[in-house]
Amino acid sequence: MNTSLYFRQYKKEKLYTVESDQTQRDPVLGELEETAVNRDSGFGIISLGAKVEDINREEKKDMRTVRRNKVFEHIALHREKSVDELAEDLSMSKKTLVPLLAELEKSLFICSTGTGKKGNPKKWRAAIDSPEMEMKEIVCK
Repeated sequence: MNTSLYFRQYKKEKLYTVESDQTQRDPVLGELEETAVNRDSGFGIISLGAKVEDINREEKKDMRTVRRNKVFEHIALHREKSVDELAEDLSMSKKTLVPLLAELEKSLFICSTGTGKKGNPKKWRAAIDSPEMEMKEIVCK
C-alpha cells in the first residue's frame, strides 16, 4: 500500500494543511481529510489540528452570529425600521437580512408591526434590551 501526503499553504489565512491519498484504501484507518497542521514555534513540535471543513463551518457560524448581533443592536437603537431601511442602514442585502430578522423574531428578541404588504410594511423593534436578558422581560405582545 502506498500513501501520499499533500501539504498546502494558505498564505492569506496563514494556514498549513495536510491530506493523504492511498493507492489501496485502508478500511480501518482510511485517508486523512484535509487537516490543519499546528506548529509550536517554541519547541518545534508539529501536530494535527482540526479538519479544514470544521474550521470553515465554525467561521461561517461565527459570521452569522456577528451579523445577527449587528442587526439586533441596530434595531434596538433605531425603532420602527422597515426591511428596506435596515438593509440600507446596515449595508446588507435583503437576502441576508430577512432570514436574520426571522431568526431574531422567532427567538423573541424583536417583534414587528405592519402586515408586510404594500402601504403597510413590516417595521421592526427590539422586544428586549439585549440578547442576554431573561425571557420574562419581553415587552412585545
